[in-house]
Amino acid sequence: MNEALIKLMKPELDAAKNNALAKLTEATK
Repeated sequence: MNEALIKLMKPELDAAKNNALAKLTEATK
């Protein structure tokens, strides 16, 4: 993939990953 595109997408991917992790953490409490 285009490196510039990856740099643009990375924050969104990280945010989505963090969001999923947070939901998982909440679900397992």
